Amino acid sequence: MQFILNTVHLWCLYSLYALSFWIIFYVYRFYNLSHGVVVLIGGYAAFTLGRLFFPVNVYFILPLLILVGLFASGSVGFIFEQAVFRRLYRSERSQLSLLLASFGVLISVQSGLVLLFGPSGVSLTAAYPSSSVEIGSGRVSITQLLTMIASVGVFTLVRFVLRSTRAGVMYKAVADDEVSSALVGIDSQVVRSFAFVAGSALGGFTGVLVGMDTGLQPYLGFSILLKGVIAKIVGGAGGPAGIILGAAGLAAIEGAAVLVLPAKWSTTIVFLFFLAVLLFRSTRGVSPSMDGGNR
Repeated sequence: MQFILNTVHLWCLYSLYALSFWIIFYVYRFYNLSHGVVVLIGGYAAFTLGRLFFPVNVYFILPLLILVGLFASGSVGFIFEQAVFRRLYRSERSQLSLLLASFGVLISVQSGLVLLFGPSGVSLTAAYPSSSVEIGSGRVSITQLLTMIASVGVFTLVRFVLRSTRAGVMYKAVADDEVSSALVGIDSQVVRSFAFVAGSALGGFTGVLVGMDTGLQPYLGFSILLKGVIAKIVGGAGGPAGIILGAAGLAAIEGAAVLVLPAKWSTTIVFLFFLAVLLFRSTRGVSPSMDGGNR
């Protein structure tokens, strides 16, 4: 039972990683390497606020911490999009230029986090008594349970927005055909900017959950990014539905690997799984699609 609970928690967490990444990818069509540190910024912002309120238990101010994480990452994402990615997209529309620029942002912000918070890890909950909930013969922490509940709520909300709102229709129209969407009066740049902020803010929310669970470390951003990208690619062009499937496979493989191998090998097993998926698709004539999907 404990294995199942751990796997479900990883599944939900990786789904949130991948969804926040996909929201930006779907309209910008490039692999935004800076997204991992944007996730961390939300967590570190919440950590800073938590220290100001110490010794008040973070669970008592959790809504405030989440709002701060959303705002911090959303604001930083907006700045990055306006100052860097929008300019490159309009001038070159080169995926390579955008990719390299995002890598530069990743390294710069990562170094900044090291200077501000140090290279060692920090946790939002380390100074407080831990609590858990018993489910069957297993146990999950309060943060892990919140992650599971939040992932269901977030995916339900995203599905509703994409299918039932004007914003969702505009978002899919720009992603599918930017020229045609402009002909019907949709400002594609506004839609892309909104998507960038939304994806960044969701990443910040995830960063708060990570900070409350396993803690934050400046170099964690790249690992977060890779898990999200792998879940997105493994899920194929199925949009949020594909992300759920990709994250499930990723979580199951990593969870099973920890059972039979030392934990330090889990990342290696994940990448071998990713490589196997890519090779299997290539033998069937299927390549990793740039289509984000919208289902």
